[in-house]
Amino acid sequence: MFYAFFMIGALDKSEKKYFLSLPALKYIAVFFILLLFLMFKRVANYIDAQAYFNAAHYIFNEQKNPNKALEYLHQARKRDKDNSAIDFLAGSIYLSGNHIEDAIINFKKAVKDNPYRAAYHYHLARALALSGSRKNKEKAMFEFSEALSYNPLRIEYQKAYDQYKKDFLSYENTGS
Repeated sequence: MFYAFFMIGALDKSEKKYFLSLPALKYIAVFFILLLFLMFKRVANYIDAQAYFNAAHYIFNEQKNPNKALEYLHQARKRDKDNSAIDFLAGSIYLSGNHIEDAIINFKKAVKDNPYRAAYHYHLARALALSGSRKNKEKAMFEFSEALSYNPLRIEYQKAYDQYKKDFLSYENTGS
């Protein structure tokens, strides 16, 4: 870095001591202003995304308007693409409307982004179990067990896993 500043004339060694020249200070000031702007923009996007997410959560749970909630989640996702909670809420909204495939897509993305969250595995398992395909029923068993492994104290997960295992074995034996 010393060499780079020296080559652009940022360091002046005319008096046998190194100090920053005025043009160098201007370059450094511009660099830090740009850096601060980029950081501010990222923080502002995160805050906006959280506001849209909170609005979607409220609209879905209190106003019972899933379509409007999904619009707000779309805006939140534009601003924060890596927020697994956005995908989880979208999956929950789709599941409540019986749009199983859309729910599975969103729950899978939430699990991919945050694989240690037991609730994400649990709700993905519920959606897979409702899908009806044999392959998804097998995946549901795995996801129920994953949810239980990440949160073994959650009685709801244990009950769901036991019930689904019983139903799955019955399905395997009778074929229906």
